[in-house]
Amino acid sequence: VDSASDEDVFVVRSPYASVVDYGTEFGVEVKESGFETYVFEGQVDVREGTDPMKFIHSLRLKAGEGAGGTLGQSITKKPIDVDKYAYSRREIFEENLRSDPSLVAYYTFEPDAKHSGMLVNVAAGAKSTSYGLLGEGGRSTPTIVQGRMPGRKAMQFDREVGQAIRIPADPKLCIAGDVTLGVWMKLNPFNNSSDALGGHLLSCRTGNGVNYQLGYSKEYDSDMSRSPYRIQFLRRAAEDKGKHLSSNEIVLDTQQWHFLAVTHDTEQVRYYVDGKLVFQAPFVYSIETILGDLYIGDAIDNIFDYSDRRFHGILDEVTIFK
Repeated sequence: VDSASDEDVFVVRSPYASVVDYGTEFGVEVKESGFETYVFEGQVDVREGTDPMKFIHSLRLKAGEGAGGTLGQSITKKPIDVDKYAYSRREIFEENLRSDPSLVAYYTFEPDAKHSGMLVNVAAGAKSTSYGLLGEGGRSTPTIVQGRMPGRKAMQFDREVGQAIRIPADPKLCIAGDVTLGVWMKLNPFNNSSDALGGHLLSCRTGNGVNYQLGYSKEYDSDMSRSPYRIQFLRRAAEDKGKHLSSNEIVLDTQQWHFLAVTHDTEQVRYYVDGKLVFQAPFVYSIETILGDLYIGDAIDNIFDYSDRRFHGILDEVTIFK
């Protein structure tokens, strides 16, 4: 249950207890053997009995706390298996996300037995022309590893091996107008160097023309040890120098998953890290659509050698909106 307002009280009733929310997000599980609830955000009242207005006693829970009990037994605070609630929470989120009409690509990195050797685009209405090809385009297949959520998968990219995913040019993915890109990533140091984290995350281009390109790395500099880590976004018509905009310095923990996102409405660009706006600036630029391949984990333009900027780390859940 996700109730954004604390003005309208929302109540979940069960044979064991009622949960009264106060602008929060929580989960409830009811079985013959008992009842339990867990709070993700905000707070709730757990009121023992079937009537939330006539209860035996109540228990206030805040974010990160859980409670449970059985029929005839008092409801008490208890440790909760958060993973099962997180999994259900994710399933609901994914279903809502897939149906978003502005979503053109959603790559979850989950293996699909029906489409071996492919990275499936699970956005609603997506066609196989927008599926990624593994082991194509002169790049080897990334390694399937544990994802950021229990029981889910992600892909690990090795810069030295040259692992990347190619999605053949698809008009729906070649976006020259408003665009929003999002990706979950976990950084791995390359050759134990703190100067070689990250790399190119997404790149839709052909030759010198770039629909969009997103990366996280140090700026090109003769002294890389002095160059700060930044989020970088590029758009470029084939005949000009294009627009390249880097954020302020952003340091990310290599032990944690991070969500990076960029939005560009052809006038303003905004960068987000883990849901927080970290940088915004004018970015007035629009181009004609360029029909080019989309690469995940690399950028290929047949002019410059970007081998030192291939992504090195783990990627999970890539989204593209227009």
